[in-house]
Amino acid sequence: MKKNQNIIRMLFCGLVALMVYSCQQAKDFLEKPVTSDTTIDDIFASREFATKAMLACYLNLPFGLPTMAGPGAIAQDLGANKPLCCIGQGILDDLTDLMTDNSGGAITGPITFYYPGNYNSTVEQKNPSYVKYSFTTEGQWEAIRRCWTIIENIDKVPDMDEIEKLQFKAEARTIIALHYTEMLRHFGGVPKVDHVYLTNENLNSPRMTVREMLDWINELIEESYNDLPYKYSDPNQYGRMTRIGALAIRVRAFHFAASPLFNDDQPYLAGAASDAYYCWLGKKDPDLWKQTRDLADELITDAETNGYGLEQPVTQDVTGYRLAYQNAYHATNNIETLITTRSRNPLYQNTSSGYFMGFYSLGAYQPTQNWIDMFPMANGFDIKSDQPNYAPGWDEQKPTDNRDPRLYESVAVNNGDWGKGGNLARLWQGGAEQKNNRLCYHGTTARKFSLGGSNDAPAIGMALVWPYIRLAEIYLIYAEAANQYEGSPSQLAYARVNAIRARVGLSDLPAGMGKDKFHDAVMKERCCEFGMESVRWFDIVRWKMADVFQETLRQQTSWIWVQNSGYVVAGKTQATRANSYTGDYLIGDGVIGQNGVIYQKLVDNSAIDAPFSPNVNFDPTKNVITYQYSNFPEVEVRAWAKNFSPKWYLSAFPMNEVNMGYGLIQNPGW
Repeated sequence: MKKNQNIIRMLFCGLVALMVYSCQQAKDFLEKPVTSDTTIDDIFASREFATKAMLACYLNLPFGLPTMAGPGAIAQDLGANKPLCCIGQGILDDLTDLMTDNSGGAITGPITFYYPGNYNSTVEQKNPSYVKYSFTTEGQWEAIRRCWTIIENIDKVPDMDEIEKLQFKAEARTIIALHYTEMLRHFGGVPKVDHVYLTNENLNSPRMTVREMLDWINELIEESYNDLPYKYSDPNQYGRMTRIGALAIRVRAFHFAASPLFNDDQPYLAGAASDAYYCWLGKKDPDLWKQTRDLADELITDAETNGYGLEQPVTQDVTGYRLAYQNAYHATNNIETLITTRSRNPLYQNTSSGYFMGFYSLGAYQPTQNWIDMFPMANGFDIKSDQPNYAPGWDEQKPTDNRDPRLYESVAVNNGDWGKGGNLARLWQGGAEQKNNRLCYHGTTARKFSLGGSNDAPAIGMALVWPYIRLAEIYLIYAEAANQYEGSPSQLAYARVNAIRARVGLSDLPAGMGKDKFHDAVMKERCCEFGMESVRWFDIVRWKMADVFQETLRQQTSWIWVQNSGYVVAGKTQATRANSYTGDYLIGDGVIGQNGVIYQKLVDNSAIDAPFSPNVNFDPTKNVITYQYSNFPEVEVRAWAKNFSPKWYLSAFPMNEVNMGYGLIQNPGW
C-alpha cells in the first residue's frame, strides 16, 4: 500500500505546521498567511498561536473560481493540493446548461475530461486537479484534521476564556459540517472522521450511509450554533463562521438529501453502494421535505431578526436593481451572504488575479443561449412559450431590451456597460470584444465577478470573495420544500420567491400555479439568481434531470449594419430576419431598422468611407444589430448528451482508494 495515496494518512498527522493567512495591506479575517513550524504544545500555549491555528482551519473552504497557480510550494504549504480550484481553470457551471468552457489549447477539466466523456475513477486518481471535486486533493481532509486538533486541544490554552474556547470549537465543528456537506453532494456517504487519528488506531473506515451522514452533519451543527455569534462586531472578522452560516449548511444538506436523487422509491442506479444505502436513503421519505422547509423557515426568521436580509435597491430603476444584485453576490460584508470564502492562494485575493481574469479572457466561462433565455422580461414574464410564466412580448431581434436586470449583471450584452470610462460591449462579428481571443466564442461572455471587460474592468483590485451561500438561496429552498411537502405553493412560498424577484424590479409570479409549474418557476429563478455560483449542477443532479444533460445547447451570432442609401444592391444577396444573415445588405422592416432604408453589413476590413474598425460603437441613428440563433457545433456536443448514464449524478472515487480495502465502495457505474 502506498501511503501517499491514502486519505487516512491525512487524519493521524497532528497539526505540526502552522499555516495561516496574512497580507500586509489587508487585515480581513480570511486574508492572513505566514507560515512557520511549531509544535502542538507551542500552538496551544497561548491565545495568539491558538487563534492562528483556528484561522488555518479556514484554508481549504470551497472557492468557485479558478485563481490558483500550479501545485508549487505555496499551494502545497497551504494544503491546497488541487492547484487551479474548480475544474482545472473552468467552473462548475461549465458542466451545466448555463455555461460552457471554450478556452481551447490547454488541458482543462471540462474540455479534456467531462465533455468527451473521458472522466472516470482513473481520472480521479491521476488527474485530480481537473475534476469538479477531488476526494483526495481538495484539501478537505487536512481541514477536518486541523479542526479536530482545535477541538481536542483548545481547552489547554491558559489565556483564553471559556466562551471563546467554546466558540473556537463551534467554528471547527461547523467547518467540518461544511466539508461533509460538500462530500455528500458530490459522492454521497463517505468515511466518518470524528477525532484526530493516531498511528496505532484501526484505520478501516467504511462509508457512512446517506442517513448516517445527514445525521452526522445535523449533530455537528446542533453542537455548534449556540456557541457562535450572529455576527462579528469587528468587520475584519468577516468570513468567520456565524450561527446563521451554520444553520445554512444544515439547510443545504437536508435540501439535497430530500431531493429525488437520494429520496426516492428506487436508487438512481443499481450497485453495491446502492445496496448499502451509501448513495440513496433506501426509500422515499416525504418528511425530509417537511424538515427542510422547517429548518429553512427557522433560519430565515432567525436571520431577519438579527440583521440579515436581502440586499435592496436604493433607487427603483435598472441601475438600482443591478447594484442591489451585484452587492448581494459580490460586495464584502453585505447583509445577505451567510458564508463567504476566499481564494486558497494568498497571492490571488482580488480580481487582479492573472488566473481568474486570464481564463476569463480565454473564454473559460461562456454563457449559453439556454441560460440567457431563462431571464424574463423586465415586467417579470418569461420569453419562451414552454416556460412557466410566459407572455408574448419578446423580440428575438431586440433580445436584450427590457430584460431582467440580473441578465445585464450576469452576461455581457451588445451595448451593455463594459470596463471603465463608459465603454460599451461590442459583441457582433468583428467587434472589439468579439475579437478578443476566445472571449465571445459563442456570441457573448460572462460578466458576473469580472464586472465587464478583461483589461480595464472596474473589478480589478476588488476583493475576490466567493458567496458560498446567500440568504436568497434559503428563500428559494423554503419555497421548493414547502411546495413539495404541501403539494402546492403556499402564500409564504410565493412571498419568498417574489421577494427575490422584487429586489430586481420583477412582478410577482401569478397566483394559482400548481405544484409542477411553481416548481419549474423556482428552478428557473435559481438559474437567474445563482448563475456562476455553483448551484445549477446540484439542482440538475438532485432532481435527476437527465433531460438537461441531453439538452441541445444554443448560441447566438450578431452583426452590425450601417445605413447606406447609396449602396449598389445589384448582384448582392439581401438578408432578412429569417435567413442566416449571410447576405450583404438588408432593408429595414421597422423592427430591425427604418422602413425602406438600406443597411450594409459591416465586417472586418469592409469599406464604406473607411475600413470598419473593431472599436466602432453602436449609433442608433445609423446602425442596427441583427441576431441569429443556432445549436452548438457538432464537435462541441457533450458525450453525455448522446450517451447519458445516471452514473454522472455522483462523482467516482479514485480507483486506488477503493482498492486499498478500508471500506470505500465505488459509486454505481464507475
